[in-house]
Amino acid sequence: MKYYFLSNSINRKLIGRYPQSESLSTESNIFTFKQHEEITKDSILPEPILHVRSKLTAYIQSVPVNNLRFLILRNDFISFLKTYKINNFQYWGLTMYQNKNNKSIDNYSLFHIHESYQEKYVDYKKSNFHIKKIGDNNSKKTVNINSYEEYCNLLEFLREEDQNLMMCSEKLILDFNKATDDIFRLSNMPYLGSGYYVSERLKNAIEEKSFTGMVFQEIEEMDKRIKVIY
Repeated sequence: MKYYFLSNSINRKLIGRYPQSESLSTESNIFTFKQHEEITKDSILPEPILHVRSKLTAYIQSVPVNNLRFLILRNDFISFLKTYKINNFQYWGLTMYQNKNNKSIDNYSLFHIHESYQEKYVDYKKSNFHIKKIGDNNSKKTVNINSYEEYCNLLEFLREEDQNLMMCSEKLILDFNKATDDIFRLSNMPYLGSGYYVSERLKNAIEEKSFTGMVFQEIEEMDKRIKVIY
């Protein structure tokens, strides 16, 4: 089954104004949770402030809310997604405002898939990885990685060794040959490939239902360093 990268639309005719939201009315602690950690019930949720010209699309983009981890979705759209195959997701009712002086908008939720599928879908043996210092492209050192466990162990070592070291990839192989989920998230990636992915089946259904605010990118066109196996 073919997959697409899910991203926010920048078409102002459809979303009204880009970006739709640039600020929050209250501080939030959800950004302190680890990449694939389940969010607890006592979390302080963000409260986005929409620009006055922003349209209330099914998918809302707010700059302070990292859309590689969290999606702001209209509740009817989440109900629609539930009819498709999604594993280990959470969502919480979210309050938004159409500028500071307007009444609250309460038919949206913060959506989060806390389980990441990089162990399942990244082919580490066929991908190319290197370590470098942040901001220094001349410091590249190629490393061989054979599994997700090796990848995580090396990341942990780099964090302890030097906070200025980072893991990168010049060729990332995503193997979706046995994928069956309609929407999933990849995280803990080598500064490449993080975010939400949707199946062609779900993409077509979303477009047929005319849910707005999102676009679907061909994965290999999004970044030439990514290669996909089907």
